Amino acid sequence: METIDNIKLIDNGLRHIEFEMLSDGPSLFRVLRESHSVFYRSMIEVLRGSDNFFITGRNNDKDKKLSFKSGNDSWKEVKKGAFVNGCERAWKFTEPEECAEPNSLDEPITDEEWIKNQKWLVAFYEALAMVQSQPFMLRFTCSNILTVSDDEMKTLEWAHEKIRNEYEHFVPKLYSSDQIELKTGALLLLDKSEYLLFESGNVVCPDSGILNKIRVKICCLRFKLMV
Repeated sequence: METIDNIKLIDNGLRHIEFEMLSDGPSLFRVLRESHSVFYRSMIEVLRGSDNFFITGRNNDKDKKLSFKSGNDSWKEVKKGAFVNGCERAWKFTEPEECAEPNSLDEPITDEEWIKNQKWLVAFYEALAMVQSQPFMLRFTCSNILTVSDDEMKTLEWAHEKIRNEYEHFVPKLYSSDQIELKTGALLLLDKSEYLLFESGNVVCPDSGILNKIRVKICCLRFKLMV
């Protein structure tokens, strides 16, 4: 019997990148596409918690804001913010602001609703906004938020729209991209993945061996891409 989980799929994506980089003529398109997959799965891993609550289900406008309370602090709220400067799709949540205590908390969902929600995974841009926002990331005393600059957000949007989506849903045509940009994008995705997996404090994996292998692979791939 073969089993998979998200950590194994991250490791598998890194293996694909290793294989590509060892070939005589590595395709940086594929390297960037696989780096995108590793980053997306890394975001999902740090957001999933113990029950996948934040990462599953079809979201709509009402789900783009969240009220939360930490310890004895006052109630605060984050909302979907405007598009990041220079981006057409990427956005961030607003900084937490004090708000009134919610009139009522949402009713627990039924088992049927929970099973239905498991069919859908949170979209890339929503996950990208969530890993940069306090209520979704600061779950433990050792947890850290991912920091992404506006310029980095533009690079991530380019990697998602112009490389990953083109590669994944390719319409036969001649398509090219600058090799330096492809390497820069892959390095950014791998750097952010490494931070999420090892610095965010939100990854709980009983198999420390596979995590150590993942970190070594990321370091080796970073070196190869920088040569």
